[in-house]
Amino acid sequence: MSRFHYIIDPGHGEMTHGKRSPITEDGRQLLEYEFNQEVAGRLSELLTAHNIRHSVTITQPRNHADDVQFRAGYTKGLTDVLDDVIFVSIHGNAGPGNQFNDQFTGVETFANAKGEEIAEIFQKHLVRRTKLRNRGVKDGRWIYVLRNANCPAILTENGFFNGADFEMMMTDEFRMEVAKAHFEAIREIEKKIK
Repeated sequence: MSRFHYIIDPGHGEMTHGKRSPITEDGRQLLEYEFNQEVAGRLSELLTAHNIRHSVTITQPRNHADDVQFRAGYTKGLTDVLDDVIFVSIHGNAGPGNQFNDQFTGVETFANAKGEEIAEIFQKHLVRRTKLRNRGVKDGRWIYVLRNANCPAILTENGFFNGADFEMMMTDEFRMEVAKAHFEAIREIEKKIK
């Protein structure tokens, strides 16, 4: 039995405005919710295989997926009945503008006040696995799902889908590396965090 219960949150939903890359010349486009759902699904499989307690906020992208209040309520509902809950929201990043810009690249992790220590662990594993620029750990208390979580809560940004990371983010291999980075962070938290 794992020490913590992890809430895995694939960020955004099918209808979230603007959460998609520009369309490439050959017609490809990255939809952030698909990336997030796939990474979260692979992470859930890894956690299940290793008997780590967890739940996933959104399994059907059309149901509540664009509703941050649903996500916050889901987290509150679990923390009301379970001790030692950790909230992990998985995202792809985007720089400003509607065009690709190779200056946008890297991974970063946002945290609420209770999540600062675990954010450092997630960021370390993301940088090691993805080999992308380390954009650091940042204060995420302005992010709705983090500031409304009454438990340690982090949000990972796993590459820029309108930047230099687009091609990697489109591959199964990169998505698996991101899932493994999250899994390895969770394994470290299980061993280190009291």
